[in-house]
Amino acid sequence: MSRRGNFIIFKEDEIYRLIIALIVLFLNLAEVFFIIYKWTIKKKRKTIYETYLLSLSCADVTFSLANMIFSTMILADSGNLIIATIGYVLSLYLSVSHISAITVDRLIAIIFPLTHKLKVRVKHARMVILTLWFVCIGIGVVLYFEYRNNTFEKYTLISIKFIKLIIYVSDIIFIVAYIILCYILLRQENKALSSTRVNAYRRALHLTRNLIICYVQ
Repeated sequence: MSRRGNFIIFKEDEIYRLIIALIVLFLNLAEVFFIIYKWTIKKKRKTIYETYLLSLSCADVTFSLANMIFSTMILADSGNLIIATIGYVLSLYLSVSHISAITVDRLIAIIFPLTHKLKVRVKHARMVILTLWFVCIGIGVVLYFEYRNNTFEKYTLISIKFIKLIIYVSDIIFIVAYIILCYILLRQENKALSSTRVNAYRRALHLTRNLIICYVQ
């Protein structure tokens, strides 16, 4: 254990964190390449879910890189931990907001299956994805110029609070959507629905549950 400014550092924990981040980085890169391979080489049709999943994997890559940079700075006892922390928070926002977007999309597909099939297209998913990345990059640019113009300490707290607010809102959307999915599944299982429809509910529920597990980890 060591101290750096106001930070108490446990270097052993950072080594484990660096190793885990490296493993997650390679897994997400493999997923990115696999989806691109399906679209380009196999000429598979692009789906809304895979479009979200590709962007989520890219967001998780940035999250892993932010973790690795943060841990490396601590182990090397050099660099600006404040900037590294902001990068970590921004990448966390990207991952959480993508998971929320996927959950909401699955919820709409279950509650309004015909509308989702006829009206929701890949281009709509791209618009949502571009908005998420645009907000993240925009906040990052603002923070960079604040730091460069020596107004960082004055406005950073406001910026960080805004990012935290977005993350909390995304978490709430995520949790509410999951609760609704659970309610729909329990309700429909008591009705005489086809096994195909019930299985569709279960797949969506399992997908959301897996996303929760990945997020918690």
